Amino acid sequence: HFITGGGDTLFVHVDFKLFVGRTDNQKQHMTKCVFDRIANLVDDDVAISILPIDMDTPNYLKRG
Repeated sequence: HFITGGGDTLFVHVDFKLFVGRTDNQKQHMTKCVFDRIANLVDDDVAISILPIDMDTPNYLKRG
């Protein structure tokens, strides 16, 4: 369930996290690739937004 400010338009939003160090051009390319892939999976009337997020590497923990 969701509520948007502009009506009941369907949408897909993707946050993807990257380790710091990629250039803006690299992030733009990755964002465009993700966008294009999603656009091929949903109807044209579905809104799409993508946000790359730089991770704070010194404070990142992972198990496994």
